[in-house]
Amino acid sequence: MNAIKFHILFQFPLFLIAMVFYSCSTTSDTVTPGPAAYPTINLTVGSSYTYTIDSLHAGGGSTRLGNNTRSTILANGTYFDSTDVFMTQVIERDGGGQTVSNDTTFTKYNDATGKGYSYGFSQLFNPALIPKWDLLADFSIALNTTWVIDNINVILTIPQGNVNMTGPLTGQVAEETTIQTTGSPSEKIYCYRIELNATLSGTIVISSVTYTLNTALTMDYYIGYSSSQHPGNPSGVVRLTNRTFTITTNPNIGTFPFPGRDRILETYSIVD
Repeated sequence: MNAIKFHILFQFPLFLIAMVFYSCSTTSDTVTPGPAAYPTINLTVGSSYTYTIDSLHAGGGSTRLGNNTRSTILANGTYFDSTDVFMTQVIERDGGGQTVSNDTTFTKYNDATGKGYSYGFSQLFNPALIPKWDLLADFSIALNTTWVIDNINVILTIPQGNVNMTGPLTGQVAEETTIQTTGSPSEKIYCYRIELNATLSGTIVISSVTYTLNTALTMDYYIGYSSSQHPGNPSGVVRLTNRTFTITTNPNIGTFPFPGRDRILETYSIVD
């Protein structure tokens, strides 16, 4: 389908980076999340997280896929001129156990400042950019306050051809909430929902007529935190949703709906 290329260029890389955003804090003090404090997001090398994957249909509804993703924390150290960074391996397998992808990411979070970063995130969309530490979470500002991550550049395929889409990618901490794991028995997880939003536009010329394409993309990722109020609550990304979206055109040559994906924590193993 036309969505496949776009998913490869946008949704899959976004999943890779955001899913492995974890704490790099060395403090052992528990901080209760709230307007006057930042979340404490503790993790340990060797901990692992497994996620089920649902396909979200453009017309509504969803289907549970046979694929799953496993994220394992491999190491904590100094990478790319930054200390206290976690290196994480992310493997997706199909229903037969065959590896679909195998990647390594580098992320950091400091609960003293309430800010979390991922290395090389923007470069996934703009290969010409020099990789840097991109801000993916900021608990130091009020809920629903937006910050700009970078300008992104992706290629979108529609029946009339390929379109280069550009625009700002922004983030905001949207709310404190809970999710349910997909394992049995299901478990309530306390977390924050963070939105990544991209407003993109591009043009395509068909029979000497220039058409403008527009779309708005949203990904929600949910970060679990440590708290004395919820002992045993796992830290790290516990859910990641790429919402469905639609591309519009002006002058109108049609609208183009695209599916989404929802990865939800199924099981986890925390190393003390």
